[in-house]
Amino acid sequence: MFQYKDDWKCMKGMHRQSAGIYRASMRILVDSGARLVIRGVHVGQLQERYREHAHNPHQVSLQHCLERVNMIAEQERDDVSIMADKVADQAAQEGQIARYQLIGNTEGYFPSDLAPEF
Repeated sequence: MFQYKDDWKCMKGMHRQSAGIYRASMRILVDSGARLVIRGVHVGQLQERYREHAHNPHQVSLQHCLERVNMIAEQERDDVSIMADKVADQAAQEGQIARYQLIGNTEGYFPSDLAPEF
């Protein structure tokens, strides 16, 4: 959305309006009873701390997000649906999620044992 690609090309340069659409859509989701889990990382700190061993910031954020969603699902004993943003290498993202399912955890800073069906 904020890269102004695909259907969002028409919004290029309309930053305030794009943010308004985003804010309104988040409000609709929350009002519906859905829960949003958003995670991010400070890229500079990630690279400074891990240098050449730093993982891709998007992968780190996805991993942290999946850990949190899994924690919520376990606490509430509920099934979840996950929708992740589009990325340049969709196959790599899907592979990473499949890897988490295969090994059963996210291997992260706070490793999380994931449910077998994700």
